[in-house]
Amino acid sequence: MKILSVQFSNINSLKGEWKIDFTKPPFSENALFAITGPTGAGKTTILDAICLALYHKTPRIKVVSSSTNELMTHGTGECSAEVVFSVKSVEYIASWSMKRARGKADGKLQSALVSLAERQSGKIIASQIKPKLDAIESVTGLDFERFTKSMLLSQGDFAAFLNAEEGERAELLEELTGTEIYGLISQQVHQHFTEAKQKKELLSARSQGIELLSDDEKSAFAQSLSENEVRIRDLKKELVTHSSNLNWWQNYNATAERLALTASAKLQAQSELDACDAVKQQLMDVELAKGMEPLYEEYQRLSNEREQAALNERTVLSSLTASEQLLPKFEKDVAAATQAVEDDRQQLEHFEAHIVSQIAPLDKQIDIESQQLQRLRAKHDTLSEQHIPLQQEIKLLIEKQLGFEQDIERVLAYQKRYSLDDQLEQNLPLWQHKMAQLQQEQSKVRDHEVALAADGKLIEQSIQRRASLVSTREAQSVELEPSQKKLTDLKRQIEDGLASFKGDIKELHAATEKARIQQQMADELLRTHNTALDLKGQLAQSARSVGEDRELEAQCLKSIATLKADYRECDTQVKWLEKLVSQADTIAMLRTELKDDQPCVVCGSREHQAIDDTLTELSDEKQQLQQKAAQLKAITEQGQAQREQQAVLKQKIEHQQHLISSLQPEYDVAREKWNTQLNALVETGFNLVVDFEQIQTSQSAAEHCRAQFEQTNALALLIQSLTHESSRMEAFIQQANTAIQGLDNDIRAIESELKSSQEREQHTREQLSKTKQSWQGALEDLKASIHRFVEIDSVVDASELVDGLTALRERLAAWKKHESELLNAKNARIEISQALAQKNTINEQWTTDLNEMQSELTTKQQQLNELQEKRFSILGRKTIDDTRAEFKQKLVINERGQQAASAKLRECETSITQLKTELNSVKAHLQKLTLLQQQANQQWLNTVEESSFDNEEAFKQTLQLHANAPIWKKQIALAEQALQHALGEWSAIDKQQQEILNKKPSELPDEESCKRAVSTTEEAIQQIQQQNGEINSRIDIDHQNQSKAAELVEEMKAFDIYYDDIAYLHGLIGSSSGDKFRKFAQSLTLDNLVYLANKRLAQLHGRYRLKRNQNTDLQFNVIDSWQADVERDTKTLSGGESFLVSLALALALSDLVSHKTSIDSLFLDEGFGTLDSETLDIALDALDNLQTSGKMIGVISHIDALKERIPTQLVVSKKSGLGVSVLADPYRVAS
Repeated sequence: MKILSVQFSNINSLKGEWKIDFTKPPFSENALFAITGPTGAGKTTILDAICLALYHKTPRIKVVSSSTNELMTHGTGECSAEVVFSVKSVEYIASWSMKRARGKADGKLQSALVSLAERQSGKIIASQIKPKLDAIESVTGLDFERFTKSMLLSQGDFAAFLNAEEGERAELLEELTGTEIYGLISQQVHQHFTEAKQKKELLSARSQGIELLSDDEKSAFAQSLSENEVRIRDLKKELVTHSSNLNWWQNYNATAERLALTASAKLQAQSELDACDAVKQQLMDVELAKGMEPLYEEYQRLSNEREQAALNERTVLSSLTASEQLLPKFEKDVAAATQAVEDDRQQLEHFEAHIVSQIAPLDKQIDIESQQLQRLRAKHDTLSEQHIPLQQEIKLLIEKQLGFEQDIERVLAYQKRYSLDDQLEQNLPLWQHKMAQLQQEQSKVRDHEVALAADGKLIEQSIQRRASLVSTREAQSVELEPSQKKLTDLKRQIEDGLASFKGDIKELHAATEKARIQQQMADELLRTHNTALDLKGQLAQSARSVGEDRELEAQCLKSIATLKADYRECDTQVKWLEKLVSQADTIAMLRTELKDDQPCVVCGSREHQAIDDTLTELSDEKQQLQQKAAQLKAITEQGQAQREQQAVLKQKIEHQQHLISSLQPEYDVAREKWNTQLNALVETGFNLVVDFEQIQTSQSAAEHCRAQFEQTNALALLIQSLTHESSRMEAFIQQANTAIQGLDNDIRAIESELKSSQEREQHTREQLSKTKQSWQGALEDLKASIHRFVEIDSVVDASELVDGLTALRERLAAWKKHESELLNAKNARIEISQALAQKNTINEQWTTDLNEMQSELTTKQQQLNELQEKRFSILGRKTIDDTRAEFKQKLVINERGQQAASAKLRECETSITQLKTELNSVKAHLQKLTLLQQQANQQWLNTVEESSFDNEEAFKQTLQLHANAPIWKKQIALAEQALQHALGEWSAIDKQQQEILNKKPSELPDEESCKRAVSTTEEAIQQIQQQNGEINSRIDIDHQNQSKAAELVEEMKAFDIYYDDIAYLHGLIGSSSGDKFRKFAQSLTLDNLVYLANKRLAQLHGRYRLKRNQNTDLQFNVIDSWQADVERDTKTLSGGESFLVSLALALALSDLVSHKTSIDSLFLDEGFGTLDSETLDIALDALDNLQTSGKMIGVISHIDALKERIPTQLVVSKKSGLGVSVLADPYRVAS
């Protein structure tokens, strides 16, 4: 990475906009330059601008944002920074800027604008803060911290690495070189090892935790399944009978409910059909009105046509009157239009005569003068356009002439300054040959050094590996002790558990199985007991129901006998009253035939009793008859109800007797089964008393067996778990002992390898000493040859001498380049002088011609203006054709007006004739329609009078209801269909109910008994199936456990291979803190840094070199070759010595962090104040050597001696009393 230019404005004390281009003189000619100025002038501001443009902050100010900006010059409204830099021959532009609101000094700070772009293509890489910082780091390989440690060494950070403590130095190395990845790797290895160890323990625990069924358990499960299947078949047969009885009751009840619903629907349908009578009458009225509708429509049509004919008569008469009134006006308009046309024709003839006499000759003369003026102006413009490029060419030639004269002066100055380089062409080939021989010797030295370093690293690694293995072995031995103690505790717990049981493991398993069987038998005994007691309760309930129903039946029979006696008595009274009423009716009829003074046909008397009295007596007898008939009907209905109730009670008694006869055998079987199960339970050793009459005793027995099984089973499970854990611990301890033996073998192998590496190192060291002596002689010979041309006293490495020869080749190439430039510049200057003389002669001639043409143009323009003014006074700005067109257009308009007025007059006369004819026709049609309308009206009135409608309005209202006729017809049809459907459905369900009654079983319990029998049987089947499900589940789980156990064995075998690998890797580099691998990587990095720093120290001063402190990880000492290679701590260095070592370390760090790109620019901020004059000269000589390698080096200092040694300077000057500073004028950017 190389900084090419920096441009900034209003940063700190440097007010205004400035640009420093490092690719142009004087920086391109001298790669070492100084930024000088008094203290506080703003020298560091230039480095701040570079940091701002790249990383948006500076070493002194870490935060620059819209809330705080201490870098913007006081009293300004904006600041900016832009850096052009190159990486691997690609140039980039990084910029940063910030403004205040409205550009005012007191405005609010706005957000910063940033960008990163490729310079050549203009492609924007990033335009936001975070993406830009990421892009900068990606392109350069440097974040802000690495940048300020490798390219820009700011104030206070120069000797940071040298003076840092060991912990800080480790962090700095990790931060600069990225060795934090090794710590992460170490932690990841440790984490993977921990996870693998946990997984290995988990797999072992899983293998111990899988329980498998024994052969006895499998046989017992198979026998239980077989017995349960037999019981399920028996229960299903019973369930079929109970379900059939329950289905009969459900069908009967459903049919009865549906019969009641259909009877109700039948009545509803009949009621809806009766309600349709009114609708039928309305439908007849509507159909009558529909038949009268054509006669009514004809009457209305004639009335409407007569009214329209009368309206037409009035309209035609009105139009005729209006047309007769307009006729005089149209005649007057035709006369006026004819006169206007005649006037326009006379004006047009007068204008044509005026054109011929005056206007046409004047227009022709103006055209001739305009064409002449246009040709002259075009000639003048052409010459002017040719003259401008000629002047530009003259200006360009003058500028080129000045440029070549400057180049000649620059090359002559260079040749004078570097006159010694003229001898390089004849000496360089000889030096290059010697250099090749020297490089061969140095290559041998490096090979031996590399081999020696590799042997040293192998020895150190072996020592570390041995220490790590020893530490691991000790740790594993310590970790093994708790496991052994835990194994002892487990065995003691197993012995205590068996001691509390007073038996061994086999006896414990047998006791557990016995307790399980007793629990199952006790549960089955309790279920049988519950079933038997339920049956006993049902028998008792049925017996009570039979007794109660017999009592009710006796009461019904007694009531029936009483009602029979009442019925006979009431029936006799009814018959007597009927006979009496019949006789009374006969007498009453005869009495109606009696007449005054005539004898009665019965008694012969001529005096007759009043008929009203006889009718009253007859009415009382009829009333008594009605009362007695009603009483007789009530007695009949009561008797029927009592007989129906007696029949129901009889049927119920028969049902309960049948139920008793069916339940008694079931109860006897259940009681016998209970006794059998109790005897079987007693045979197993069960000694509690169980009474059939007390269900609590069976419940206590089941709870006692369950508690005994749970207690025994819990102890067995505990012993089994402890045994599994004990086996797992024994396997773990055995594995740990095996691992410790493996570590012992590894330690012995490493010790053997270490001895071999130490012997090989000693041999390599001897070879290195011999080769170095030969190489040193060749180096001194070459140094003596090139001493006059380059400073080589501090050169200690052939690679540095190569750089010197490279610089000499570059100087030779530069010398030849300058010679060629001088010759080319002189030849070009002569050519330009000749070309410039020719161009000046042509320029003078063209200037004279242009002046003459301009004078002639002025005269022609004055003549044309006079003619145009005369033409304007006659006709204005109008042309002859435009004026003629105006007269013609006016004539055409008036002629059209004359034609329109004549057309209107003719149209009015024609209209009057047509309207008179139409009026006569309309009057005749009106008379005809009047006669027809009167006839239709009379016919309609007669029809309404003959119909059922009272008047015309009643007819209209009825006719409007015609739209409802289809709805009424559909309503009536639907009511009739609904009635037919209800009758059919009621008949079908009634028939279905009779069929169900015919299929009634001979012995049918009541519905509730059927439901209880089905539910009880289904629950029994479900309980047995649930037992089967539990047994099958246990069998399936056992199959799964067997598969899991086999898979787990294979998984453990495969995982053991991975575990061995990760355990070995953990022993080498793994640690929870990451220190093991991180420190190893940091030590290698520090070795590389010391090597690079020693190379730089050799360039700076051959007296000192650095060496790693063997007693610490990251400390080093300084070896003073002038004091017999005495080794001392870096804290004892003086100020000048500390500067040299710090500079060497800073340059080495710069080399170290440039892993992605080379560092071709270096800025040093202060640090020279502690040096004496001699040390300062040494440091500056070293910096001179650095710039010959292609690096651009900028030094910031206020020391006068440094200013004298570095001729290229960038001076920052303070303005007196203003608080601002300025650079030289060439660096100012014009606004």
